Amino acid sequence: MKLSFEFRNTVIYILLGFLWIVFTSEAVLLITLSPEQIAKIEVYKGLVYVLITGMLLFYLMRRRIKIEKFLFGKLRETRKELIRSKEKLVKKNKSLEEYAFITSHNLRRPLANILGLVQLIDGKKADAALDKEVIEKLKISAEELDQVIKHTTKVLNKENDEF
Repeated sequence: MKLSFEFRNTVIYILLGFLWIVFTSEAVLLITLSPEQIAKIEVYKGLVYVLITGMLLFYLMRRRIKIEKFLFGKLRETRKELIRSKEKLVKKNKSLEEYAFITSHNLRRPLANILGLVQLIDGKKADAALDKEVIEKLKISAEELDQVIKHTTKVLNKENDEF
């Protein structure tokens, strides 16, 4: 049968305190002139002291262990929560990286096309055939830009729904 840490230490403390009181009382008897009354008082006083302090130590150690068990449980829960949060953050980070890629590449290309075509229309003399071609390319670039924006919105909404 294995005794608990706090119970074992309490028993050791009580035993050592008891032995100390007995042996010091015997020493007092050898030194004093009226040893009987003094020794009895000291022994009883010492025993009461050891019992009270032993019970106090038992209580304090037991309380400390309960607190540590509680804190370790909380620590485990917090660790699990941090792992879950990390996994969510990794997913969110991938989503943001994809968004950054889309923004820097896919959105800029149709926008640059539109801006270039607008400059062609703005800085030239009227030419119906060229205007029709530029307007068609503007329409294509605007539709591409619209598709990229829809895709980006879909990706962001999907990621936000997961959180």
